[in-house]
Amino acid sequence: GKSVDAAAGRLVNRVFGLRLIPDRVYEGESWFDDGREIIIDYADTSWSFFYMRDEVRRVADGVFLGRSYYRKGERGKYVLTFAMDFRGGAA
Repeated sequence: GKSVDAAAGRLVNRVFGLRLIPDRVYEGESWFDDGREIIIDYADTSWSFFYMRDEVRRVADGVFLGRSYYRKGERGKYVLTFAMDFRGGAA
């Protein structure tokens, strides 16, 4: 899960209910297609995930599709695709 502080531009990933992996959130250019994305960046906030960068794009109301990149080269190396569903209800 994720805990979001939109005003501060921060997000914290929760692992087993613990707030463990902080990151910085901002709008920026996609490494995938140069479009505008919400960037979830760990470079300045997490010593264990500093080499990771996520990009997310809204695909429906409350649903976001994301891609994770490993920082390697100019645009990183694609790692995986994920989805985030903020529509509520149990998964």
